[in-house]
Amino acid sequence: MTEEIEKNPQEKPSEKKRFQIQINRGYCKSCGICYWVCPTHAIGKGKLQEPIVASMDACIGCGQCERLCPDFAINITARPTTDEEKVILNG
Repeated sequence: MTEEIEKNPQEKPSEKKRFQIQINRGYCKSCGICYWVCPTHAIGKGKLQEPIVASMDACIGCGQCERLCPDFAINITARPTTDEEKVILNG
C-alpha cells in the first residue's frame, strides 16, 4: 500500500544553510591543510600559501577544515538564513 504525502502549498522550500568561516591569522601557520580538504573550495590559497576565504557562500559547514587544522585557527559558525535575518533586523 502506497501512502501519498500531501504537500502544504503554504510551506516555503527550506533555504540552504549558510556558514561563516573565520581564520585566526595569529594562530595560522599557513600549512595549507584547510584548502586541501575543503570539498567546495570555500577556502583557497592566497599569497605565501596563506589560506583565504575564497567564497563564504560555497561553505557547506562540513567542518573538515576546522577539525583538521593543527593550530585550531579556523572556526565555522552558522549564519542566519534570510528569514532569520529579517527577524533579527526588525526585532
